[in-house]
Amino acid sequence: MSDLTLGTFLDLSNGHLSQDTFDNLTSFPAVVAYETHYGYLLWVPPSPPPGEADWPSELGLIVELARANGCRYVLFDIDGPTTEQLPTFDW
Repeated sequence: MSDLTLGTFLDLSNGHLSQDTFDNLTSFPAVVAYETHYGYLLWVPPSPPPGEADWPSELGLIVELARANGCRYVLFDIDGPTTEQLPTFDW
């Protein structure tokens, strides 16, 4: 396994994003996200990119939590788990 590179992702419910943020996720500066059937796969840059300060507050909190836990991606899924460490939105 020495030639394998493994990464970690944070698995979260779409409900940790407001509906507006979810609907416009790929339009924010420096956001790299790929739509999936049930949500998005979001790349977590290792350090804040230019424009991150302009992201919605809940997205910034999610990325900070992912970075703090060594995650390179966040998987947003309609059936993903929620955490009390982040706000949730009912939509």
